[in-house]
Amino acid sequence: MSAYYEVFMQVDSSIAEEWVEWMRTEHIPEVMQTGVFVSCQFLRVIEPAIDEHDSFRITYEAKNLSSIQQYRTDLSPDLRRKHDERYGDMAKGARREMITEFTLRLPEQV
Repeated sequence: MSAYYEVFMQVDSSIAEEWVEWMRTEHIPEVMQTGVFVSCQFLRVIEPAIDEHDSFRITYEAKNLSSIQQYRTDLSPDLRRKHDERYGDMAKGARREMITEFTLRLPEQV
């Protein structure tokens, strides 16, 4: 069973592109270097649009839920503090933990 840590962010449009670059080059690599996560997917939300904000969903995959819970207790506070000092109220997030219930894939077409 895979476990996921998802961060949903609303970023002021005036800083969105700079924020994305910082996330790509600094923040997400630091999160991945903790060794807790095996992959990360970074998505820009297209619909629904939110006035004057760009929205993003960052989903980190971990081996198990307990490693995510340990990350949130021991490692996440310093990483979040660094983010919040840089962006403050210009980039606000909500976080949640999830586990795979099931996965369905279509067969490959020949």
